[in-house]
Amino acid sequence: MPSVPNGSIYASGKWEIDLIRRELRAGGKHVPIGGRAFEIIAVLVLSAGQLVTKDELIERVWEGLVVEENALQVHISAIRKSFGADRELLQTVSRRGYRLLGTWTARDAARSVEASIDLDTEHPSLRSLGSNLAAPTSSLVGRESAVKQLQELVSTNRTVTLTGTGGIGKTSLALEVARSLLPSFDGGGWFVELNALSDPSLVPSAVARILGLSPGGDVVSPASIARAIGKMKLLLVVDNCEHLVEAIAVLVETILRICPKVSVLATSREVLRIEGEYVFRVPPLDVPNSDLVERDSIESHSAVQLFVARTAALNSDLSLNHDDFSTIAGICRRLDGIPLAIEFAAARAATLGLQEVRRRLDDRFSLLTSGRRTSFTRHRTLRATLDWSYELLPLEEQRLLRHLAVFAGGFTIEAANAISGLSKEEIVDTADRLANLVGKSLVTLESSVTEGRWRLLETIRAYAFERLSEYGEADQAMRNHARYFERLVSLATRPSVSKPLRSDLDRLGTEIHNVSTALDWSFSESGDSTIGVSLTASYTAVWLHFALMVECRDRVRRAIEFSSELTSFARLQMLVALGGALIFTMAPVGEIKTVLAESLKLAEELDDLDALLRTLWSVWALHFNIGECLVAKGATERFARAARRTKDKATLSVADRLLANTLQYSGEQGEARHLLDRVLESYVAPNNQHHIAQFHYDQRVLARTMLGRTLWMQGHVAAAKKLVQQSFTEARTGHQMSLLYPRDTIQPSGRCWVAVSKQNCL
Repeated sequence: MPSVPNGSIYASGKWEIDLIRRELRAGGKHVPIGGRAFEIIAVLVLSAGQLVTKDELIERVWEGLVVEENALQVHISAIRKSFGADRELLQTVSRRGYRLLGTWTARDAARSVEASIDLDTEHPSLRSLGSNLAAPTSSLVGRESAVKQLQELVSTNRTVTLTGTGGIGKTSLALEVARSLLPSFDGGGWFVELNALSDPSLVPSAVARILGLSPGGDVVSPASIARAIGKMKLLLVVDNCEHLVEAIAVLVETILRICPKVSVLATSREVLRIEGEYVFRVPPLDVPNSDLVERDSIESHSAVQLFVARTAALNSDLSLNHDDFSTIAGICRRLDGIPLAIEFAAARAATLGLQEVRRRLDDRFSLLTSGRRTSFTRHRTLRATLDWSYELLPLEEQRLLRHLAVFAGGFTIEAANAISGLSKEEIVDTADRLANLVGKSLVTLESSVTEGRWRLLETIRAYAFERLSEYGEADQAMRNHARYFERLVSLATRPSVSKPLRSDLDRLGTEIHNVSTALDWSFSESGDSTIGVSLTASYTAVWLHFALMVECRDRVRRAIEFSSELTSFARLQMLVALGGALIFTMAPVGEIKTVLAESLKLAEELDDLDALLRTLWSVWALHFNIGECLVAKGATERFARAARRTKDKATLSVADRLLANTLQYSGEQGEARHLLDRVLESYVAPNNQHHIAQFHYDQRVLARTMLGRTLWMQGHVAAAKKLVQQSFTEARTGHQMSLLYPRDTIQPSGRCWVAVSKQNCL
């Protein structure tokens, strides 16, 4: 096979291929063509019209990679398109390979020497640089907004770094942006692919080779490359920088300092941290919320669109119904909207079906392995993608990332220190290490909260927990995690603080997923049920505050199974919460009465006034709800006696409101109205709003709503409607559970209605 070192080849004076500058020209006019396509042409030209088999082409152009034949066909098609009217120059030999027709001649040595580039001087011939940006092989889904934003950023910032976790789509996005901006750079756009490079000292040589710069016998340096580029206006796309970040930072900073018209678009899981760098964090694709049920709403999200598009491409018979879209939405949420993971899942769905993919997502690293054969090794499986990032971390950061996997719902630095198992001297660097993990796109700062709080994407968390288990650290880390949250919650709800502030309950509510994880571990075979019982008892106030009655019921039932480990106070806490939860979840009346009877007995024995009041409220609610208004009235009288002991006006108002409600449903509207007027006139909300935590509702909202009902039944329609509307507005902007009363009292049309049953109430 002929070779043309340092030179050019041309055919019949029309077509010319410059092997140094890696460009194709026809009649002096530059013909744009991708890097792989160029290499295919070079191999065919140097074969001097001889047949080159498909296998030979793939081996020469994709050396060391496993590539399917259709990848070659895509580039052959692009070459024919670039040849235009001369497309027949590229001949296909059926089932064998390709040859390039025509007489191709090497230029003389003098011309070849002139074409070489001296890296130590500016060279005006760089003006003829083209581009090696590959043509897109598939559409970029869900990135329209990001593309537009990046186009503006590259136009106003000379260095833009796309960062984000592995598989988030940084490279695809960078290439799309670069292709769209190519007309703005007369020096071309150049894609520098550094995946296979491991030696930082070879970075300058790799860049020089891709730009077509010939180093001659000199050592290639960032400065020599920059001087060669000179005043050319070109776009440099540097891909996959994280494993060579320091060397690339030096190179880019040098080029930007010396070359005034060069712009750099970099992709990296870690930012370059150079002067003038603008960091663009590539977001996940948009995933549907769990409460969406309509197909059109689900299908409008980009993560779902990508999943459907990739699945359909692999299964032309794909037919999706309404339930399928709900399943796809769930899969996309579990995969955090990460495009690479979604593509893996779509490939599996095309062969295994949607339900099987959803069922096996807990073992996602074994399931999601169907990457493209032409992909980089790190992108062929989901595990390989994360292995790449993990192995680049220092040992201390690896250890921290592993331990952060125990947090299911975010964490603070205090929490991270508590589960690390390190001494006080060892944990002083946690903040710095955490900041580094954020910078390397492995941990996410939650910007929606005011205090410092971080989280791991579910996919990264699953990977890190596997690593934690491999090191034999999982059990101790889970024990530390459970102990930390047991202490955190018990301090806020201990007996001396039996009426926690609403703000405390809101704060503890952010930890609900962590608490659930801690409880699951505590009551597992390897767990510690003592921790679980204490945590359950302390957290009941939070479940009730957020009206999570089913979860409260189930968690308390589980904890009570370990009754031998309960203190009297802890048992009382759980019985009080369980009684209320059973009422709201419409449990059997017999079970509710048994729980409330034990709760009353224990509250009186411990002289716990707060528990007594809450239990009496539940006793009233039970009998009121089943129509036993006379029994309910007796419960309100006991409640009133206990309320007077508190000397708290808000609690006394609750007693009046309960009695008024009972009288209203007993048909005594006049007395009910008198009591409700008194409640509203004397109502003063407690500073800590403990009446909501104690009795589940905003008492003023309920009193005003019930007064509206009474006025309606007495014929005062306008006044009744006004009161109920006020209650609805206040509840909607305040305590959500309190919406139940005004919402059930006023119809969407604005008409009031009251359903009163006197059965068993007389």
